[in-house]
Amino acid sequence: NISNRIRETTFLEEIRPYELEYFEGKVDVYTYLKKARANQFNGIVGILPNNENTGKLLVTGDLHLSLVNPFGKGEQFYFAWRSLQPLSQELDLSISWPYLFGSSIGIGVDFGLMKQDTSFFSVNPVLDLRFFMGGTNYFHAFLDYFNSSLISTWGLENTVVLPPYADVTSSLYGLGIQFNNLDYYFNPLQGWEIRSRLGIGSKKIRRNPALPEQVYESVRETSTQLKGTADIRYFQSLGTRFTLHLASRFGYIRNDDLFANELFRLGGIKTLRGADENSIFASFYSLGTLEARFLFERNSSVFLFMDGG
Repeated sequence: NISNRIRETTFLEEIRPYELEYFEGKVDVYTYLKKARANQFNGIVGILPNNENTGKLLVTGDLHLSLVNPFGKGEQFYFAWRSLQPLSQELDLSISWPYLFGSSIGIGVDFGLMKQDTSFFSVNPVLDLRFFMGGTNYFHAFLDYFNSSLISTWGLENTVVLPPYADVTSSLYGLGIQFNNLDYYFNPLQGWEIRSRLGIGSKKIRRNPALPEQVYESVRETSTQLKGTADIRYFQSLGTRFTLHLASRFGYIRNDDLFANELFRLGGIKTLRGADENSIFASFYSLGTLEARFLFERNSSVFLFMDGG
C-alpha cells in the first residue's frame, strides 16, 4: 500500500516506485519523493446596489483558501467566507495537525461564524483530539461549543412567546470516527467510508432583557442536548472505469426547546444538490445519494446523480 498512501498525500509525489533492501533479518524501505503543489485558492466577489435605496453598495462573494503542509508536518489550514444574501455572511476556519511529536495523536480546531441578516449571530468553535489508526483513519474526542444571540429585537417588546430565534448556549462532549478502505481516497472505484460523531451536553436559554419576562415561563432554561451525525459512502466497481456510488447521511438534534438558529441547515452543492444553499432548517434529516460514475482519469470523473431527503 506504500504507493497508494503516497498518492493519497496531496503534498507528495513519487518520482519512481519504492524499493526494499533486506539485511540481517531486517528491511529498509526507500521512497523517492518530490513536493507536489497542493495549496488552493478560488473565489468570486461581486458588488451590487442595495435594494433598500440607501445609496450604499452590497459586497457579496464566496472565497476559499486551503494550505497543505506549509511547515512540513502534514498540517492543513482552511479558510472559507461566504456572503450570498444581503446582510448575511458565514466564516469557516479549520486547522488540522496530525501526528504531534511523531506520535499517533493529532489535533483539529474548527471555528464557524454565521450572521443571518438582522435575526441572529452565532459562533461555533470545535476542538478535536484525534487518535490515528493508520492512513487517514482515526477516532476522536471533541468539545463542541455553540453560542447564538439575537441581533435585533425590534417589534418583540410585547410578544407572548419566544420568537423562532433565541439566545442559546450549548457545550457538547462526544466521540467520533472516520474510517475507510477505499482503493483510492480522492476518486475511488471500490470500497466504503464512514464518518460519524455523537455528542451530549448541556444547553442554556439566556434571557434577553429586551423581551418580556413571561416568554420564558414555558421553557426550561437549562436542559440536556444530544446531537449526532453520520455519513456513509459505498462504491461498487462495475469494471475498470465505472463505479456505482451509494451514500446516506443522517443528522439528529434532541432537545425539548429547539430554535431555528441551532438547527441543521441543508441545501446546496454539499448536501442536497438542486435546493437553494442553506434553505432548509431541520432537527432531523436523512439524505440519500445514487451516482453512476465514469472515471476517465486518476483524479477526474463524470457522473449522473440523484439526491433525495
